[in-house]
Amino acid sequence: LAVINAGSTMLYKPSGALSYSDNNKFYNPRLLISEKYMLIYDRGDTTHTYSVHNSFAKLHEERYDYPITLADISDNGSYAVVTRDDSFRSVVYVYNENFKLKNTVKKDKYVLSVSMSDNGSKLAIASVYDKDGDFESEIQVLGASSETPDFTVIENGKIPLQSEWLKNGDLAVIFSDCAVIYSQKGERKNTIDLSGLSSITAKAGDN
Repeated sequence: LAVINAGSTMLYKPSGALSYSDNNKFYNPRLLISEKYMLIYDRGDTTHTYSVHNSFAKLHEERYDYPITLADISDNGSYAVVTRDDSFRSVVYVYNENFKLKNTVKKDKYVLSVSMSDNGSKLAIASVYDKDGDFESEIQVLGASSETPDFTVIENGKIPLQSEWLKNGDLAVIFSDCAVIYSQKGERKNTIDLSGLSSITAKAGDN
């Protein structure tokens, strides 16, 4: 069991005994767990910092010039962190399991969800922007080390809330009014209407 709060990071054994403890300097920490690592990032305009841990120690830490808004980590230990820079609203930095930068994706849009496949080979980026007074969403999938997208889908009048990879390689995206399953080629395979719900909390499973 991993527990994080402002000031401390703790990992407990199944027996309840404390197996790892570390001080952190985060004010608004977020915790992500994979089969290999824990990734902790300080969300918002605070320390602009993330750290990566295993069961025994903090392995890596990095600070950006601008706030971290999102992150995701794959089971093989590679991960993506979303921030911005002087010229772009969103910048996605992609790292391998050895904490080496392997890709940078810059967007003139606001990235609202980022998702890495379990093996770390694919990256999905869901972003939103204004076009003629209405929302447009861009769903883009690319290889984690590639500058060329596998596919890009534009959805009009929708706001992406969350994206998740399915075990068969399809991508599930939860929008403000529906859920969509995209094939590995970017084709719509299924759409679930959510327009009658006043609020949405959802999690995509493996099937």
